[in-house]
Amino acid sequence: MAQGIGIYQLPEADTLTGDENIPIDSGADTKRVTVAKIREGLLQEDGDASQAVVKGRTLDARADDVVVSLDFGADGSGNAAVAAANRSALQAAVNSMPYGGALRLRRGTYYVSGTVTIPAGVTVEGEGEYASTVITTSATADVFVLGAASGLRNLKISASVTRTAGRHAVIAGNGAVVQGCEFYGYYVGVEVGDPSTMITRPRIINCGFADGVAATGAGAIAGTRWSNLIIEGVTISAGTAVTQPDFGIRLRHGDTAYLSRVNATAHGNALLVEPQAGQSVYAITVSDSHFDSAYMVASGADASACKIVPNGGGVYNTKFCNVWFGLSKGEGCLVETFSGGIVDGLLFTACEWPANYGNGLKISGPGVKNWSAYGGAAAGNGGSGARIINNKGWGILGLATGNYSGRGTNGRYGIEISNCDNYRIAGCDLFDSALGPLNDLSRSATKVLEGNIGIVLEAAGTASVAFNASGIGTIAHGLSAAPIWADVTVLFTSNPERAAVQSMDATNITVRLSATTNNSAVTGGPWLVTWSAKI
Repeated sequence: MAQGIGIYQLPEADTLTGDENIPIDSGADTKRVTVAKIREGLLQEDGDASQAVVKGRTLDARADDVVVSLDFGADGSGNAAVAAANRSALQAAVNSMPYGGALRLRRGTYYVSGTVTIPAGVTVEGEGEYASTVITTSATADVFVLGAASGLRNLKISASVTRTAGRHAVIAGNGAVVQGCEFYGYYVGVEVGDPSTMITRPRIINCGFADGVAATGAGAIAGTRWSNLIIEGVTISAGTAVTQPDFGIRLRHGDTAYLSRVNATAHGNALLVEPQAGQSVYAITVSDSHFDSAYMVASGADASACKIVPNGGGVYNTKFCNVWFGLSKGEGCLVETFSGGIVDGLLFTACEWPANYGNGLKISGPGVKNWSAYGGAAAGNGGSGARIINNKGWGILGLATGNYSGRGTNGRYGIEISNCDNYRIAGCDLFDSALGPLNDLSRSATKVLEGNIGIVLEAAGTASVAFNASGIGTIAHGLSAAPIWADVTVLFTSNPERAAVQSMDATNITVRLSATTNNSAVTGGPWLVTWSAKI
Protein backbone atom coordinates (compact mmCIF):
# COMPACT_ATOMS: atom_id res chain seq x y z
CA MET A 1 0.00 0.00 0.00
CA ALA A 2 1.37 3.31 -1.01
CA GLN A 3 2.39 5.53 1.83
CA GLY A 4 -0.27 8.04 2.78
CA ILE A 5 -3.15 6.20 1.09
CA GLY A 6 -6.01 5.08 3.40
CA ILE A 7 -7.73 1.71 3.05
CA TYR A 8 -10.99 3.41 2.15
CA GLN A 9 -9.17 5.01 -0.83
CA LEU A 10 -8.18 1.67 -2.37
CA PRO A 11 -10.24 0.24 -5.25
CA GLU A 12 -12.91 -2.33 -4.21
CA ALA A 13 -12.22 -6.01 -5.04
CA ASP A 14 -15.37 -7.19 -6.75
CA THR A 15 -14.28 -10.82 -7.11
CA LEU A 16 -12.01 -12.82 -4.81
CA THR A 17 -9.89 -15.56 -6.41
CA GLY A 18 -8.48 -16.87 -3.18
CA ASP A 19 -4.92 -15.76 -3.90
CA GLU A 20 -5.32 -12.37 -2.29
CA ASN A 21 -3.22 -11.66 0.81
CA ILE A 22 -4.63 -10.18 4.02
CA PRO A 23 -2.45 -9.03 6.95
CA ILE A 24 -3.04 -10.86 10.23
CA ASP A 25 -1.87 -9.51 13.59
CA SER A 26 -0.97 -12.49 15.80
CA GLY A 27 0.04 -10.32 18.72
CA ALA A 28 3.80 -11.02 18.54
CA ASP A 29 4.18 -10.05 14.89
CA THR A 30 2.24 -9.41 11.72
CA LYS A 31 1.79 -12.16 9.14
CA ARG A 32 -0.14 -12.60 5.93
CA VAL A 33 -2.83 -15.11 4.96
CA THR A 34 -4.62 -15.74 1.69
CA VAL A 35 -8.39 -15.58 1.26
CA ALA A 36 -8.21 -19.25 0.23
CA LYS A 37 -6.74 -20.15 3.62
CA ILE A 38 -9.52 -18.28 5.42
CA ARG A 39 -12.15 -20.07 3.32
CA GLU A 40 -10.51 -23.40 4.02
CA GLY A 41 -10.68 -22.78 7.74
CA LEU A 42 -14.27 -21.58 7.83
CA LEU A 43 -15.95 -23.07 4.81
CA GLN A 44 -15.91 -26.49 3.21
CA GLU A 45 -16.64 -26.67 -0.49
CA ASP A 46 -19.32 -29.22 -1.43
CA GLY A 47 -18.93 -29.48 -5.21
CA ASP A 48 -20.52 -26.11 -5.92
CA ALA A 49 -19.26 -23.00 -4.14
CA SER A 50 -22.90 -21.80 -3.95
CA GLN A 51 -23.56 -24.76 -1.65
CA ALA A 52 -20.86 -23.74 0.82
CA VAL A 53 -21.47 -25.29 4.22
CA VAL A 54 -20.59 -24.18 7.72
CA LYS A 55 -19.18 -27.00 9.82
CA GLY A 56 -20.47 -29.60 7.38
CA ARG A 57 -24.01 -28.20 6.91
CA THR A 58 -25.43 -26.34 3.94
CA LEU A 59 -26.89 -22.91 4.35
CA ASP A 60 -30.21 -24.31 3.12
CA ALA A 61 -30.09 -26.86 5.89
CA ARG A 62 -29.51 -24.13 8.44
CA ALA A 63 -32.52 -22.23 7.15
CA ASP A 64 -34.62 -25.39 7.45
CA ASP A 65 -33.91 -25.69 11.19
CA VAL A 66 -36.82 -23.34 11.88
CA VAL A 67 -39.54 -22.76 9.32
CA VAL A 68 -41.04 -19.27 9.59
CA SER A 69 -44.79 -18.94 8.98
CA LEU A 70 -44.35 -15.73 7.00
CA ASP A 71 -42.33 -17.61 4.38
CA PHE A 72 -45.47 -19.55 3.44
CA GLY A 73 -47.68 -16.49 3.16
CA ALA A 74 -49.25 -16.49 6.62
CA ASP A 75 -50.57 -13.04 7.50
CA GLY A 76 -50.15 -11.99 11.14
CA SER A 77 -51.59 -8.52 10.71
CA GLY A 78 -54.90 -9.39 12.38
CA ASN A 79 -56.89 -9.44 9.16
CA ALA A 80 -59.89 -11.78 9.62
CA ALA A 81 -60.60 -11.71 5.85
CA VAL A 82 -57.58 -13.92 5.17
CA ALA A 83 -58.55 -16.64 7.69
CA ALA A 84 -58.93 -19.34 5.00
CA ALA A 85 -55.63 -18.41 3.35
CA ASN A 86 -53.88 -18.39 6.71
CA ARG A 87 -55.09 -21.88 7.52
CA SER A 88 -53.76 -23.12 4.17
CA ALA A 89 -50.44 -21.32 4.68
CA LEU A 90 -49.92 -22.79 8.14
CA GLN A 91 -50.83 -26.27 6.91
CA ALA A 92 -48.36 -25.95 4.04
CA ALA A 93 -45.68 -24.79 6.46
CA VAL A 94 -45.98 -27.76 8.81
CA ASN A 95 -46.30 -30.16 5.85
CA SER A 96 -42.93 -28.90 4.57
CA MET A 97 -41.18 -30.71 7.44
CA PRO A 98 -41.69 -34.44 6.77
CA TYR A 99 -38.98 -35.40 9.27
CA GLY A 100 -39.99 -33.01 12.03
CA GLY A 101 -38.91 -29.53 13.03
CA ALA A 102 -40.25 -26.25 14.34
CA LEU A 103 -42.64 -23.79 12.74
CA ARG A 104 -41.97 -20.33 14.12
CA LEU A 105 -45.16 -18.30 14.29
CA ARG A 106 -43.81 -14.77 14.33
CA ARG A 107 -45.41 -12.21 16.60
CA GLY A 108 -48.79 -11.09 15.33
CA THR A 109 -52.43 -12.15 15.18
CA TYR A 110 -53.36 -14.93 12.74
CA TYR A 111 -57.00 -15.61 11.96
CA VAL A 112 -57.74 -19.15 10.73
CA SER A 113 -60.97 -20.61 9.39
CA GLY A 114 -60.44 -24.32 10.08
CA THR A 115 -58.14 -27.05 11.37
CA VAL A 116 -54.35 -27.18 11.12
CA THR A 117 -53.12 -30.77 11.50
CA ILE A 118 -49.59 -30.89 12.91
CA PRO A 119 -47.56 -33.85 11.60
CA ALA A 120 -45.47 -36.12 13.81
CA GLY A 121 -42.41 -34.46 15.30
CA VAL A 122 -43.38 -30.91 14.33
CA THR A 123 -43.79 -28.14 16.90
CA VAL A 124 -45.67 -24.90 16.27
CA GLU A 125 -44.12 -22.27 18.51
CA GLY A 126 -44.88 -18.62 18.97
CA GLU A 127 -42.81 -15.80 20.38
CA GLY A 128 -44.88 -15.66 23.57
CA GLU A 129 -48.47 -16.29 24.69
CA TYR A 130 -49.34 -12.65 24.15
CA ALA A 131 -47.07 -12.05 21.17
CA SER A 132 -48.28 -14.79 18.78
CA THR A 133 -52.05 -15.27 18.68
CA VAL A 134 -54.20 -17.64 16.63
CA ILE A 135 -57.91 -16.83 16.43
CA THR A 136 -60.42 -19.25 14.93
CA THR A 137 -63.39 -17.86 12.99
CA SER A 138 -65.23 -21.21 13.15
CA ALA A 139 -67.82 -22.05 15.81
CA THR A 140 -67.21 -25.79 15.53
CA ALA A 141 -63.89 -26.71 13.87
CA ASP A 142 -60.88 -27.92 15.81
CA VAL A 143 -58.01 -25.43 15.65
CA PHE A 144 -54.91 -27.64 16.03
CA VAL A 145 -54.67 -31.45 15.94
CA LEU A 146 -51.33 -32.75 17.24
CA GLY A 147 -49.63 -35.87 15.91
CA ALA A 148 -47.09 -38.08 17.67
CA ALA A 149 -44.29 -36.19 19.46
CA SER A 150 -45.60 -32.89 18.09
CA GLY A 151 -46.37 -29.80 20.11
CA LEU A 152 -47.74 -26.33 20.66
CA ARG A 153 -45.63 -23.81 22.56
CA ASN A 154 -45.84 -20.15 23.54
CA LEU A 155 -49.10 -19.33 21.76
CA LYS A 156 -52.42 -17.74 22.55
CA ILE A 157 -55.40 -19.49 20.95
CA SER A 158 -58.79 -17.81 20.98
CA ALA A 159 -62.05 -17.48 19.00
CA SER A 160 -63.81 -14.59 17.29
CA VAL A 161 -67.21 -16.34 17.57
CA THR A 162 -69.04 -18.20 20.32
CA ARG A 163 -67.91 -21.80 20.11
CA THR A 164 -70.64 -24.45 20.05
CA ALA A 165 -68.36 -27.48 19.50
CA GLY A 166 -64.78 -28.40 18.68
CA ARG A 167 -61.49 -28.20 20.51
CA HIS A 168 -58.80 -25.52 20.46
CA ALA A 169 -56.22 -28.32 20.56
CA VAL A 170 -56.51 -32.09 20.21
CA ILE A 171 -53.71 -34.36 21.41
CA ALA A 172 -54.10 -37.20 18.92
CA GLY A 173 -50.58 -38.66 18.96
CA ASN A 174 -48.36 -40.30 21.56
CA GLY A 175 -45.89 -38.05 23.33
CA ALA A 176 -47.43 -34.77 22.17
CA VAL A 177 -47.07 -31.72 24.40
CA VAL A 178 -48.91 -28.43 24.87
CA GLN A 179 -46.71 -26.05 26.83
CA GLY A 180 -46.76 -22.38 27.74
CA CYS A 181 -50.01 -21.67 25.85
CA GLU A 182 -53.06 -19.57 26.71
CA PHE A 183 -56.58 -20.65 25.70
CA TYR A 184 -59.61 -18.33 25.58
CA GLY A 185 -63.21 -18.61 24.44
CA TYR A 186 -63.10 -22.40 23.99
CA TYR A 187 -65.82 -25.02 23.94
CA VAL A 188 -63.17 -27.57 24.92
CA GLY A 189 -59.69 -26.17 25.41
CA VAL A 190 -57.56 -29.32 25.05
CA GLU A 191 -58.80 -32.87 24.56
CA VAL A 192 -56.58 -35.92 24.98
CA GLY A 193 -57.50 -38.97 22.88
CA ASP A 194 -60.92 -40.16 21.84
CA PRO A 195 -63.08 -43.10 23.01
CA SER A 196 -61.38 -45.51 20.61
CA THR A 197 -57.78 -44.21 20.75
CA MET A 198 -55.50 -44.29 23.78
CA ILE A 199 -52.78 -41.64 23.78
CA THR A 200 -49.63 -42.37 25.78
CA ARG A 201 -47.45 -39.73 27.48
CA PRO A 202 -49.54 -36.64 26.68
CA ARG A 203 -48.44 -33.50 28.54
CA ILE A 204 -50.15 -30.20 29.27
CA ILE A 205 -47.68 -27.97 31.10
CA ASN A 206 -47.72 -24.34 32.32
CA CYS A 207 -50.84 -23.36 30.38
CA GLY A 208 -53.68 -20.98 31.15
CA PHE A 209 -57.40 -21.38 30.35
CA ALA A 210 -60.02 -18.66 30.72
CA ASP A 211 -63.56 -17.72 29.66
CA GLY A 212 -64.70 -21.08 28.38
CA VAL A 213 -68.22 -21.39 26.99
CA ALA A 214 -70.85 -22.12 29.66
CA ALA A 215 -72.49 -25.04 27.86
CA THR A 216 -73.22 -28.71 28.44
CA GLY A 217 -70.14 -30.76 27.59
CA ALA A 218 -67.82 -27.74 27.65
CA GLY A 219 -64.66 -27.40 29.71
CA ALA A 220 -60.95 -26.63 29.75
CA ILE A 221 -59.22 -30.06 29.63
CA ALA A 222 -60.90 -33.33 28.65
CA GLY A 223 -58.95 -36.51 29.31
CA THR A 224 -60.96 -38.87 27.13
CA ARG A 225 -58.52 -41.79 26.80
CA TRP A 226 -54.88 -41.76 27.87
CA SER A 227 -51.96 -43.47 29.55
CA ASN A 228 -49.45 -41.56 31.70
CA LEU A 229 -51.09 -38.16 31.44
CA ILE A 230 -49.29 -35.17 32.98
CA ILE A 231 -51.11 -31.91 33.77
CA GLU A 232 -48.78 -29.55 35.57
CA GLY A 233 -48.70 -25.85 36.41
CA VAL A 234 -52.10 -25.19 34.82
CA THR A 235 -54.43 -22.31 35.72
CA ILE A 236 -58.12 -22.51 34.79
CA SER A 237 -60.21 -19.44 35.53
CA ALA A 238 -63.17 -17.32 34.43
CA GLY A 239 -65.29 -14.42 35.47
CA THR A 240 -67.97 -14.55 38.15
CA ALA A 241 -70.86 -15.74 35.95
CA VAL A 242 -73.45 -17.85 37.74
CA THR A 243 -73.52 -20.46 34.96
CA GLN A 244 -70.18 -22.04 34.21
CA PRO A 245 -68.72 -24.68 31.85
CA ASP A 246 -69.40 -28.27 32.88
CA PHE A 247 -65.83 -28.95 34.04
CA GLY A 248 -62.35 -27.63 34.54
CA ILE A 249 -60.66 -31.02 34.07
CA ARG A 250 -62.66 -34.12 33.12
CA LEU A 251 -61.18 -37.64 33.25
CA ARG A 252 -63.08 -40.56 31.71
CA HIS A 253 -60.88 -43.46 30.61
CA GLY A 254 -57.21 -43.93 31.34
CA ASP A 255 -54.36 -45.38 33.33
CA THR A 256 -52.07 -43.18 35.45
CA ALA A 257 -52.55 -39.43 35.61
CA TYR A 258 -50.43 -36.91 37.49
CA LEU A 259 -51.98 -33.52 38.28
CA SER A 260 -49.86 -31.03 40.18
CA ARG A 261 -49.90 -27.27 40.80
CA VAL A 262 -53.34 -26.99 39.22
CA ASN A 263 -55.65 -24.09 40.12
CA ALA A 264 -59.11 -24.66 38.60
CA THR A 265 -61.82 -22.14 39.47
CA ALA A 266 -65.24 -21.08 38.18
CA HIS A 267 -65.46 -24.01 35.78
CA GLY A 268 -68.38 -25.98 37.14
CA ASN A 269 -67.16 -29.29 38.53
CA ALA A 270 -63.54 -28.19 38.63
CA LEU A 271 -62.28 -31.79 38.72
CA LEU A 272 -64.75 -34.28 37.28
CA VAL A 273 -63.92 -38.01 37.24
CA GLU A 274 -66.80 -39.82 35.55
CA PRO A 275 -65.99 -43.07 33.72
CA GLN A 276 -69.00 -44.51 31.94
CA ALA A 277 -69.92 -48.19 31.50
CA GLY A 278 -66.93 -50.07 30.09
CA GLN A 279 -64.48 -47.32 31.12
CA SER A 280 -62.03 -47.20 34.03
CA VAL A 281 -59.74 -44.62 35.56
CA TYR A 282 -56.65 -46.00 37.30
CA ALA A 283 -54.02 -44.38 39.50
CA ILE A 284 -54.84 -40.67 39.63
CA THR A 285 -52.43 -38.68 41.80
CA VAL A 286 -53.33 -35.05 42.54
CA SER A 287 -51.00 -32.86 44.61
CA ASP A 288 -50.57 -29.22 45.63
CA SER A 289 -53.70 -28.09 43.79
CA HIS A 290 -56.84 -25.98 44.26
CA PHE A 291 -60.34 -26.74 42.97
CA ASP A 292 -62.92 -24.16 43.94
CA SER A 293 -65.56 -21.53 43.12
CA ALA A 294 -67.82 -24.06 41.43
CA TYR A 295 -71.35 -22.68 41.11
CA MET A 296 -73.84 -23.92 38.52
CA VAL A 297 -73.54 -25.71 35.17
CA ALA A 298 -75.74 -25.25 32.09
CA SER A 299 -78.16 -28.01 33.18
CA GLY A 300 -78.96 -25.96 36.29
CA ALA A 301 -77.29 -28.43 38.67
CA ASP A 302 -75.15 -27.18 41.52
CA ALA A 303 -71.49 -27.91 40.85
CA SER A 304 -68.88 -29.28 43.26
CA ALA A 305 -65.18 -28.47 43.42
CA CYS A 306 -64.51 -32.17 42.83
CA LYS A 307 -66.88 -34.93 41.73
CA ILE A 308 -65.88 -38.58 41.50
CA VAL A 309 -69.06 -40.10 40.10
CA PRO A 310 -68.54 -43.24 37.97
CA ASN A 311 -71.68 -44.06 36.02
CA GLY A 312 -71.21 -47.77 35.43
CA GLY A 313 -67.42 -47.45 35.26
CA GLY A 314 -64.66 -47.78 37.84
CA VAL A 315 -62.22 -45.47 39.61
CA TYR A 316 -59.27 -47.18 41.30
CA ASN A 317 -56.28 -46.08 43.42
CA THR A 318 -56.88 -42.34 43.62
CA LYS A 319 -54.71 -40.14 45.85
CA PHE A 320 -55.06 -36.49 46.86
CA CYS A 321 -52.26 -34.75 48.79
CA ASN A 322 -52.41 -31.11 49.92
CA VAL A 323 -55.46 -30.35 47.79
CA TRP A 324 -58.12 -27.68 48.39
CA PHE A 325 -61.81 -28.36 47.63
CA GLY A 326 -63.72 -25.21 48.46
CA LEU A 327 -66.10 -22.32 47.85
CA SER A 328 -68.59 -24.37 45.84
CA LYS A 329 -72.36 -24.30 45.69
CA GLY A 330 -72.51 -28.09 45.88
CA GLU A 331 -70.14 -30.21 47.94
CA GLY A 332 -66.43 -29.61 48.34
CA CYS A 333 -65.74 -33.16 47.18
CA LEU A 334 -68.56 -35.54 46.26
CA VAL A 335 -67.87 -39.26 45.82
CA GLU A 336 -70.87 -41.30 44.68
CA THR A 337 -71.55 -44.18 42.29
CA PHE A 338 -74.32 -44.83 39.78
CA SER A 339 -75.46 -47.82 37.70
CA GLY A 340 -73.09 -50.25 39.37
CA GLY A 341 -70.09 -47.94 39.30
CA ILE A 342 -67.16 -48.50 41.69
CA VAL A 343 -64.70 -46.29 43.54
CA ASP A 344 -62.12 -48.57 45.17
CA GLY A 345 -59.07 -47.18 46.93
CA LEU A 346 -59.27 -43.46 47.74
CA LEU A 347 -56.86 -41.53 49.94
CA PHE A 348 -56.96 -37.92 51.13
CA THR A 349 -53.86 -36.58 52.91
CA ALA A 350 -53.62 -33.07 54.38
CA CYS A 351 -56.55 -31.77 52.30
CA GLU A 352 -58.94 -28.88 52.99
CA TRP A 353 -62.70 -28.65 52.41
CA PRO A 354 -63.63 -25.02 53.25
CA ALA A 355 -66.68 -22.80 52.82
CA ASN A 356 -68.87 -24.94 50.55
CA TYR A 357 -72.64 -24.50 50.45
CA GLY A 358 -73.11 -28.23 51.05
CA ASN A 359 -70.81 -30.58 52.95
CA GLY A 360 -67.05 -30.39 52.83
CA LEU A 361 -66.52 -34.08 52.00
CA LYS A 362 -69.53 -36.22 51.08
CA ILE A 363 -69.21 -39.92 50.37
CA SER A 364 -72.34 -41.90 49.60
CA GLY A 365 -73.21 -45.45 48.67
CA PRO A 366 -71.84 -48.98 48.99
CA GLY A 367 -69.99 -48.68 45.68
CA VAL A 368 -67.31 -46.56 47.40
CA LYS A 369 -64.77 -48.86 49.09
CA ASN A 370 -61.49 -48.70 50.98
CA TRP A 371 -61.09 -45.01 51.52
CA SER A 372 -59.54 -42.89 54.23
CA ALA A 373 -58.77 -39.27 55.08
CA TYR A 374 -55.71 -38.29 57.12
CA GLY A 375 -55.33 -34.83 58.62
CA GLY A 376 -56.61 -31.70 56.95
CA ALA A 377 -59.54 -29.48 57.80
CA ALA A 378 -63.22 -29.00 56.91
CA ALA A 379 -64.57 -25.66 58.12
CA GLY A 380 -67.21 -23.09 57.26
CA ASN A 381 -69.38 -25.47 55.22
CA GLY A 382 -73.16 -25.05 55.07
CA GLY A 383 -73.58 -28.76 55.80
CA SER A 384 -71.23 -30.94 57.81
CA GLY A 385 -67.47 -31.07 57.59
CA ALA A 386 -67.75 -34.69 56.45
CA ARG A 387 -71.00 -36.51 55.60
CA ILE A 388 -70.85 -40.30 55.12
CA ILE A 389 -73.91 -42.27 54.01
CA ASN A 390 -74.52 -46.02 53.51
CA ASN A 391 -70.85 -46.90 53.32
CA LYS A 392 -68.43 -49.29 55.01
CA GLY A 393 -64.72 -49.90 55.33
CA TRP A 394 -63.36 -46.38 55.84
CA GLY A 395 -61.50 -44.14 58.26
CA ILE A 396 -61.14 -40.47 59.18
CA LEU A 397 -58.10 -39.67 61.30
CA GLY A 398 -56.83 -36.30 62.52
CA LEU A 399 -59.44 -34.14 60.74
CA ALA A 400 -60.13 -30.65 62.14
CA THR A 401 -63.69 -29.37 61.72
CA GLY A 402 -63.77 -26.24 63.85
CA ASN A 403 -63.33 -22.62 62.82
CA TYR A 404 -60.17 -23.45 60.92
CA SER A 405 -58.23 -20.52 59.38
CA GLY A 406 -61.11 -18.16 60.10
CA ARG A 407 -63.51 -19.96 57.75
CA GLY A 408 -66.23 -20.21 60.42
CA THR A 409 -68.09 -23.17 61.85
CA ASN A 410 -69.87 -25.86 59.87
CA GLY A 411 -73.64 -25.39 59.63
CA ARG A 412 -74.40 -28.94 60.78
CA TYR A 413 -71.94 -31.35 62.39
CA GLY A 414 -68.22 -31.85 62.33
CA ILE A 415 -68.80 -35.39 61.06
CA GLU A 416 -72.23 -36.80 60.21
CA ILE A 417 -72.78 -40.52 59.64
CA SER A 418 -75.74 -42.72 58.78
CA ASN A 419 -76.14 -46.40 57.89
CA CYS A 420 -72.39 -47.15 57.88
CA ASP A 421 -70.35 -50.10 59.07
CA ASN A 422 -66.74 -51.08 59.80
CA TYR A 423 -65.18 -47.64 60.20
CA ARG A 424 -62.86 -45.68 62.43
CA ILE A 425 -62.87 -42.03 63.52
CA ALA A 426 -59.83 -41.20 65.61
CA GLY A 427 -57.76 -38.23 66.73
CA CYS A 428 -60.08 -35.63 65.20
CA ASP A 429 -60.71 -32.10 66.49
CA LEU A 430 -64.49 -31.86 66.28
CA PHE A 431 -65.20 -28.62 68.15
CA ASP A 432 -67.27 -25.72 66.83
CA SER A 433 -69.90 -27.05 64.46
CA ALA A 434 -73.40 -25.63 64.81
CA LEU A 435 -75.27 -28.83 65.73
CA GLY A 436 -72.43 -30.60 67.48
CA PRO A 437 -69.16 -32.39 66.81
CA LEU A 438 -70.48 -35.78 65.71
CA ASN A 439 -73.83 -37.20 64.66
CA ASP A 440 -73.54 -40.97 64.29
CA LEU A 441 -76.78 -42.87 63.76
CA SER A 442 -75.16 -46.06 62.49
CA ARG A 443 -75.82 -49.48 63.96
CA SER A 444 -72.34 -50.84 63.37
CA ALA A 445 -70.82 -53.27 65.85
CA THR A 446 -67.39 -52.82 64.24
CA LYS A 447 -66.88 -49.08 64.42
CA VAL A 448 -64.12 -47.42 66.45
CA LEU A 449 -64.43 -43.91 67.88
CA GLU A 450 -61.39 -42.91 69.91
CA GLY A 451 -59.32 -39.95 70.95
CA ASN A 452 -61.54 -37.32 69.35
CA ILE A 453 -61.56 -33.81 70.82
CA GLY A 454 -65.07 -32.44 71.32
CA ILE A 455 -66.73 -35.68 72.39
CA VAL A 456 -66.54 -35.11 76.12
CA LEU A 457 -68.60 -37.82 77.85
CA GLU A 458 -69.37 -41.43 77.13
CA ALA A 459 -72.16 -43.22 79.01
CA ALA A 460 -74.00 -46.52 78.81
CA GLY A 461 -76.92 -48.22 80.50
CA THR A 462 -79.78 -50.68 80.38
CA ALA A 463 -83.50 -49.97 80.33
CA SER A 464 -86.79 -51.78 80.05
CA VAL A 465 -88.55 -50.37 76.99
CA ALA A 466 -91.96 -51.00 75.45
CA PHE A 467 -92.40 -50.63 71.68
CA ASN A 468 -95.57 -49.43 69.98
CA ALA A 469 -97.27 -50.98 66.97
CA SER A 470 -94.79 -49.21 64.66
CA GLY A 471 -91.82 -50.73 66.51
CA ILE A 472 -90.81 -47.42 68.08
CA GLY A 473 -89.60 -47.10 71.67
CA THR A 474 -88.07 -44.40 73.89
CA ILE A 475 -85.08 -44.61 76.25
CA ALA A 476 -84.61 -42.02 78.98
CA HIS A 477 -80.82 -41.65 78.94
CA GLY A 478 -80.40 -39.36 81.96
CA LEU A 479 -77.48 -37.46 80.44
CA SER A 480 -76.79 -33.77 80.94
CA ALA A 481 -77.22 -32.92 77.25
CA ALA A 482 -78.50 -34.38 74.00
CA PRO A 483 -76.19 -37.19 72.79
CA ILE A 484 -74.33 -36.76 69.55
CA TRP A 485 -73.97 -40.49 69.06
CA ALA A 486 -75.81 -43.56 70.34
CA ASP A 487 -75.81 -47.33 69.87
CA VAL A 488 -78.73 -49.50 70.98
CA THR A 489 -79.28 -53.27 71.27
CA VAL A 490 -82.66 -54.84 72.12
CA LEU A 491 -82.55 -58.22 73.95
CA PHE A 492 -85.36 -60.50 72.78
CA THR A 493 -86.07 -63.89 74.29
CA SER A 494 -84.05 -65.78 71.66
CA ASN A 495 -81.33 -63.37 70.56
CA PRO A 496 -80.31 -59.68 70.55
CA GLU A 497 -81.34 -57.30 67.75
CA ARG A 498 -79.87 -53.89 66.92
CA ALA A 499 -82.27 -50.97 66.77
CA ALA A 500 -81.91 -47.95 64.53
CA VAL A 501 -81.61 -44.63 66.37
CA GLN A 502 -84.25 -42.24 65.05
CA SER A 503 -83.60 -39.14 67.13
CA MET A 504 -81.91 -37.88 70.29
CA ASP A 505 -82.69 -34.94 72.53
CA ALA A 506 -81.76 -33.74 75.99
CA THR A 507 -84.03 -36.36 77.60
CA ASN A 508 -84.59 -39.36 75.33
CA ILE A 509 -83.15 -41.60 72.64
CA THR A 510 -85.87 -42.74 70.23
CA VAL A 511 -85.28 -46.02 68.39
CA ARG A 512 -87.09 -48.14 65.81
CA LEU A 513 -86.95 -51.90 65.46
CA SER A 514 -86.14 -53.39 62.07
CA ALA A 515 -89.03 -54.62 59.95
CA THR A 516 -87.14 -57.92 59.64
CA THR A 517 -86.76 -58.51 63.37
CA ASN A 518 -86.98 -62.23 64.12
CA ASN A 519 -89.81 -62.00 66.66
CA SER A 520 -93.09 -60.94 65.09
CA ALA A 521 -94.56 -60.14 68.49
CA VAL A 522 -92.19 -57.28 69.21
CA THR A 523 -94.80 -54.75 70.16
CA GLY A 524 -95.61 -54.37 73.78
CA GLY A 525 -92.85 -55.82 75.90
CA PRO A 526 -91.17 -54.40 77.72
CA TRP A 527 -87.86 -55.62 76.32
CA LEU A 528 -84.48 -55.12 77.90
CA VAL A 529 -82.46 -52.51 76.03
CA THR A 530 -78.72 -51.86 76.35
CA TRP A 531 -77.41 -48.55 75.07
CA SER A 532 -74.31 -46.41 74.87
CA ALA A 533 -74.03 -42.74 73.96
CA LYS A 534 -71.61 -39.82 73.81
CA ILE A 535 -72.12 -36.11 74.40
